[in-house]
Amino acid sequence: LQSLNYVLVLSSLVSSPLPGVNACCQRHSIGRLPARAIRSYAVQNSTDICRINAVIFYTHRGKMFCADPNQKWVQLYLTVLKKLEKMDHDQPVILGH
Repeated sequence: LQSLNYVLVLSSLVSSPLPGVNACCQRHSIGRLPARAIRSYAVQNSTDICRINAVIFYTHRGKMFCADPNQKWVQLYLTVLKKLEKMDHDQPVILGH
């Protein structure tokens, strides 16, 4: 029972990053995140600790969504987000419908 509690605590730490701690996606999230929910993103490359490539989308509600970088919708979101980073903030931009 103690080992189960230990695993549950570790799982929650991986899925909800603490301030100052680098989050690591261990698997890709299922489904598609609405574009309007995205606050920011980070690209994760596979390492010994983080064993998968992923795009981590951070939502306005403080959640993280681990997306497969090979998915078309993820590539589209990244293209738009990178353009937004280069644009002047005074121009209106629509990320998704």
